[in-house]
Amino acid sequence: NIRSVTAGKVVVAVDEYRGGWNYYGKVVVIESTDLPYYFLYAHCQTICVVEGERVKEGQLIGTVGDTFYNSNDPTDTFSSPAHLHFEVLT
Repeated sequence: NIRSVTAGKVVVAVDEYRGGWNYYGKVVVIESTDLPYYFLYAHCQTICVVEGERVKEGQLIGTVGDTFYNSNDPTDTFSSPAHLHFEVLT
């Protein structure tokens, strides 16, 4: 399970997201209520929130997965086991 590290507003909840050369797959981005940051959760297997939703600290927002460009192709150099890609953005 992936839980929000902060209370805030879901500003992105999409099945496919690309940032520069990174393929993030299913992504949730939360704008914090209390901190001047955004929190990005990528490669989710499932997303349990929708854009515009208010979330509480510790709330379930998704599940860990391996979604991104060709993530299920064992010959692809970008393949990896299920994991969470987490970023703090200003």
